[in-house]
Amino acid sequence: MFISRVLLIVLLGACATATIDPNSKPPDWPVLTRRTVIVNTEEELKRVCGDAPHPGYRVEGCAVINFKLKTCTINLAKRRGEAPWTIKEENDHCDGKDHPGGTALRRAWEWWKLLEKLKLAK
Repeated sequence: MFISRVLLIVLLGACATATIDPNSKPPDWPVLTRRTVIVNTEEELKRVCGDAPHPGYRVEGCAVINFKLKTCTINLAKRRGEAPWTIKEENDHCDGKDHPGGTALRRAWEWWKLLEKLKLAK
């Protein structure tokens, strides 16, 4: 349970101010059911998405992936996070695509698969 929670936390910090590597999607990435939540306050956005990955960046939204439930919740900052490029980026994260040079989504998916195999081996 603890490790599953850690995997979700790893995926929270998607900052909608950078580019996406279209080739970073793992070939066996699952199809995830999506939902979008508009977050009203900065405090709530920070609680859900975490801090910006670099000084000077501003979190516009994040994708929270739950492999167990096969869901991806896109959290967007009210007004500024509803920009088309932010929505596209968070949907790309739901599709398993990472930022250039990033491996967080691939690593989280690999860990999840390993944990599932270990459960079956018991």
